[in-house]
Amino acid sequence: MVVIPASAEVLKECIAKGFLDTLIDAGATISAPGCGPCLSAHQGVLAAGEVCVTTSNRNFPGRMGSRDSAVYLASPATSHVCADRISDRSVLRKSGAGRETGNRSNRERSEIMKEKFAGQALALGNNIDTDQIYPGRYLALTNPEEIGSHCLEGVDEGIARNFPKGGIIVAGTNFGCGSSREHAAIALLNMGAGAVVAESFARIFYRNAINLGLPLLVCKGIGGKVESGQNLEINMTAGVLKNLDTGEQHQCETIGEYAMSILEAGGIKPLFIKRIKRRAMTAERYIRQYAQEFMKLDRSSGTMRTAVSSPAWRPCIRPRAGNAMQRR
Repeated sequence: MVVIPASAEVLKECIAKGFLDTLIDAGATISAPGCGPCLSAHQGVLAAGEVCVTTSNRNFPGRMGSRDSAVYLASPATSHVCADRISDRSVLRKSGAGRETGNRSNRERSEIMKEKFAGQALALGNNIDTDQIYPGRYLALTNPEEIGSHCLEGVDEGIARNFPKGGIIVAGTNFGCGSSREHAAIALLNMGAGAVVAESFARIFYRNAINLGLPLLVCKGIGGKVESGQNLEINMTAGVLKNLDTGEQHQCETIGEYAMSILEAGGIKPLFIKRIKRRAMTAERYIRQYAQEFMKLDRSSGTMRTAVSSPAWRPCIRPRAGNAMQRR
C-alpha cells in the first residue's frame, strides 16, 4: 500500500493526529505530497499486468504506468479493505519505478512566432486530455526530442511520427483538460506543432502553452469543420483561421496584448530574459554617465566636485540617511 498525501498541509495534519503511525504500522509506504504515480514521480507506478485499487480520480489506460496495467477507482474505505487482505505480495510495484523527472524547458525554437503562418491540419475531437497528449508513463523523460516523439500517443501512437512540421491542431471543446502538467505543451512544441485551434481550452493548459510559446486560438464552432491534411493559414493579430483548400474563413478570439508579447518573444522565459537585459543595459548607461559627471575636475581649484545638478545619476544613486552630500 502506497499513501501519497494530497498536500503538505494534509501531511502535517496526518502527523499531528497520529495517522501516519497507524498507516506505517499497517505496512504502508508514505510518499511525498503531490499528484501521485500519474506523474511517474512517486512509488506506485504500475508495470504491465499489475493491478491497482486507488483513490485517485482518473483511470484511463496508461494513467499510472503501463497501458497493460489495470487501475480500479475506489473509496478510501474500499482501498483500505483491499490492502488489508493482501498478505505476501503487493499489487503495487514498490522498487525504484518512480524517478524524479527534473526540470523541463521548452525547445529552442528556431523561429519566433510570426503574425501569419501556415500548416497542415490535424483534426481531433472533444476533451483531448493531457494524458492523451503526453501519457504519464513518459514523464520521467527529459530529452525534448524524445518527449515530442511520444506526443498524442494516447490518441494514436503514429501521430508524432507522421506529424508535419509546423502542423496546426484543430480540436473541439476542452482541449488540454486533466492534469496540470506542463509536459503536454512541451510535447506539442517538440512534436513540431505550430499552433492549436480549439473551441475551448482547459484553463491551466492554456496558460502553460502560452508561457512556453505555443500559439493558441479559441474558435467557437470550429470542431468538425476542418479535416486532417487540409492546408490552413492563421493570422494571429486578426484572430483569423483560413482554410486554404476550401477558402473558408473562421473568426477566432484574438489574444490579449500581454499574452501576445509572450508568444512573440518565444515564451515567458525569453521575454523576461530580454527585459532583464534591457534594464541592466539602461542601469549601466546611467552609472557610466553619472561616473563621468561625478568625477569632473574643478580646474580652478584643482579639487573634485559632484555634479549634483545633473539628472543622469539620480535614478541610480541615493544618499544614505545622515550622510548629506555637500555642494561646493
